[in-house]
Amino acid sequence: MLYDSDCPLCMHEVRTLAKLSKKKGDPILFTDIARRDYNPSDFKNGNVSYETGMKRIHGVLANGEVVSGVKCFQKIYTEVGLGWIFYVCQYPVIYNVLEKAYDFWAKYRMRITGRKELDVIFRQRKTELQAMKPKDGNMCRLETHKKEPVENTQTGSD
Repeated sequence: MLYDSDCPLCMHEVRTLAKLSKKKGDPILFTDIARRDYNPSDFKNGNVSYETGMKRIHGVLANGEVVSGVKCFQKIYTEVGLGWIFYVCQYPVIYNVLEKAYDFWAKYRMRITGRKELDVIFRQRKTELQAMKPKDGNMCRLETHKKEPVENTQTGSD
């Protein structure tokens, strides 16, 4: 499941689903598309770009098939034992109504959650990622170094 960790309502859903997934042996892989190192070409990400993933929920099945919208929710909820919630989706009219309702949410979720619109976020992210690229075209990587112990240099009277 690809998710946006900057979305407060999305994170509530992700935390709930992660707990349920853990109880079922972790069948769901949660991938945060908001991470700066998100790589759409990674097989587990199904070539779903950041921009596409931000516009609506996506999931990548074990066979590489990409699902989105209500179908994604159906698959996820089934994996955690709550597929019965989407039982009504077997009726095309109800499925279509739910898909339209989700499309409405996806279109306005930024405004509803008090965030900047997607076009602004896309421009900011592009600028940030460009600034992180060195001249050779590779992303900057933070290297961790072992910290040396710091000696106590305080002076005091005994």
